[in-house]
Amino acid sequence: MSQRNKMTELDEQNAHDILVIAIETLYEVKMYDFSVLNPVNFQMIIMCEHGLNYYPESVPMYSWLTKLYGKLGLVKIINAMSQKFPTAPQAIFSGLSLSKNPSAGDYGSQRMSSKLPMQTADNLVD
Repeated sequence: MSQRNKMTELDEQNAHDILVIAIETLYEVKMYDFSVLNPVNFQMIIMCEHGLNYYPESVPMYSWLTKLYGKLGLVKIINAMSQKFPTAPQAIFSGLSLSKNPSAGDYGSQRMSSKLPMQTADNLVD
């Protein structure tokens, strides 16, 4: 833990990226072995759990854990873990204007409905 205090922000991000790459590489190595009790699955779980101690808001590690625990059928752990799953930062949505205007997705339908004639009882044809 004392080493982490000496790390710069760039070093921490690089260490997180290396950990995610290592997990993904292990997945690629065992991709053709469909055994659930494959030791590589447990090694990946250990790496993710250990990494979450240092990076508690890491979406890739939570995603990998969800996938691995789901493969092992550990539904209770997935439910407990879903309570801690980090939410998407507002920065992701800022480019889509969803954080500023939540009804932005309705824009096209509002424009289309304004061009359609209003249906009333007087203009309905039998």
